[in-house]
Amino acid sequence: MVSEQKASSNSGVAMIGGLLVLQVVSVLLLVTMPGVLKLVFALASLAVLISWFGFYMVAPNQSAVLQLFGRYVGTDNIEGLRWANPFYRQAESERSCRQPGRNRRRGGVESGRQCPSGV
Repeated sequence: MVSEQKASSNSGVAMIGGLLVLQVVSVLLLVTMPGVLKLVFALASLAVLISWFGFYMVAPNQSAVLQLFGRYVGTDNIEGLRWANPFYRQAESERSCRQPGRNRRRGGVESGRQCPSGV
């Protein structure tokens, strides 16, 4: 049995700004640098381009299960725009509130957290 692990992810808003700056700088350096350095900055531009595919959304009362080539990496419970390794595959799952031994959704406890009363 696999236990839930907290996923390593970053704020998507901060990553948009960072990746935008890196993309512009790497392309400018690619255009202005001579010979061999063009190859280095071409690879850097490609790496930044691939990084744009790491964005995903986590809706309220949802979580994202992150997998790397089919192996469980972690679960991201933080709502909003998120960014993780672009090679991770994100699958959504619903966070539910249940009491142990009962099939009820109101007033239960999951993972040591009290569930909100509106669930």
